[in-house]
Amino acid sequence: MFFLASCSKAFLASAVGILMDDFASQRNQTSLPHGLSTFDWDTKVKDLLPGEWGLADKWAHEQANIRDVLSHVSGMLRYYTI
Repeated sequence: MFFLASCSKAFLASAVGILMDDFASQRNQTSLPHGLSTFDWDTKVKDLLPGEWGLADKWAHEQANIRDVLSHVSGMLRYYTI
């Protein structure tokens, strides 16, 4: 097992950025979900993962984009109390 700790978050954000660049420069030919024409930091997660994404807060469910999710401001509940 590798000890990546919080470095995995940076790897994920970098990988998503590279994937976005590949879509923008048309190096990636994978089709996006129906009705989605762009893939960037402002792409809504509900549009990118139709039928798979869901949050209890309706507004957060509808408005969360890639930037929000990767910067931890999507409104997901913590599973512990302070």
